[in-house]
Amino acid sequence: MSRLFVLAFALLAGLLRGQEATPAPTSAPQKNLSQVDLAEIREKAEAGDPEAELTLGLAYEDGDAVPQNDSVAANWYRKAAEQGNAAAQNQLGLMYWNGHGVEKDKEKAVQWYHKAGKQRNAKAMFNLGAAYYNGEGAPADLVVSYAWFLLAQEARSAPAAEAVKRMDTEHHLFSISDVQIKIAEMYEKGEDLRQDYIEAANWYRKAVESHNVKANIRLATLLVDGVGVNKDYSEALRLCEAASKKGYPPGFYCLGFMYLHGFGVKQDSSEAMKQYKKAAELGHENAMLTVAQMYWKGEGVTASRTDAYLWFFSAARRSVPGAKQQAAQLRKEMSEAETSRVDKKLKEAHLDVKKVHEFMEGADPPRVAGPGSNVN
Repeated sequence: MSRLFVLAFALLAGLLRGQEATPAPTSAPQKNLSQVDLAEIREKAEAGDPEAELTLGLAYEDGDAVPQNDSVAANWYRKAAEQGNAAAQNQLGLMYWNGHGVEKDKEKAVQWYHKAGKQRNAKAMFNLGAAYYNGEGAPADLVVSYAWFLLAQEARSAPAAEAVKRMDTEHHLFSISDVQIKIAEMYEKGEDLRQDYIEAANWYRKAVESHNVKANIRLATLLVDGVGVNKDYSEALRLCEAASKKGYPPGFYCLGFMYLHGFGVKQDSSEAMKQYKKAAELGHENAMLTVAQMYWKGEGVTASRTDAYLWFFSAARRSVPGAKQQAAQLRKEMSEAETSRVDKKLKEAHLDVKKVHEFMEGADPPRVAGPGSNVN
């Protein structure tokens, strides 16, 4: 039996509407609504009140004071869900998941879970964790799954707490710091969760404490920009230095940025160039572009249009936006002697000079970069 199927079986009970790991009732549900209650709820629902629409949907799904009817339940859930009611969005997702009242469609179910999860609905976040774990309605992804389970656990979902315990035994398959970074990204981007830079910074900090150098750079970027945290150039510098000591290319790039702008340290273009060059030599793409620009301007280094062009070429080979465009501008300034030196170095590298220039003359999209660019 595959690992995915084992946990799928264990988590199946959590996909019930109540989401408690208990069996579905074998007898008709107890009727709780009176006819007076029902009339009042229906009046509000028909007037467009989303809470009443949700309650009426639950009544029809359970057969509470009305004949049980999944199709009618789904219709009422949809009305509330489309008005942004998170609980209704989760309920509609469950109807699609199980094919109750609507045609079974797990991808649509996950879409509705996402809408509810973005509002931090605990049940929806748990359902997303299960969907991503099992690869049903969404691509199988342990990191994303664990992220949703952690978020659901924070929202006090008991089934999620159990799922987290189960997944703790699978840490050899992924790093907990990768999960923490994923949650931070979710908060920072504002796509899967409502954008919250404070939470993003908190989760990046947790990943830093878990010794993830990628998180060092992400948190340093927030500290430099003062997003979600107070600006703190000194701490940002320490984070970049720690990452660079582990040989992480973005760490050197980050240090270059700090020295170039004098953030947390005395401005020093020469030291910035040294750090950028270390990152570039380790394959950091935007560092290649920056090194080329600094050679062109003679910033922190003796100006060299030959070296600048060659670094633009290195960046262009990595498809860095802006590299070809800037190289074309640079070439207009180059003398015949400088062009000859470029061609000589290309030949020494066993490259076809004609093909290189044809490649460099191709179209290039505009460049967008920042202090934490090209974080791998």
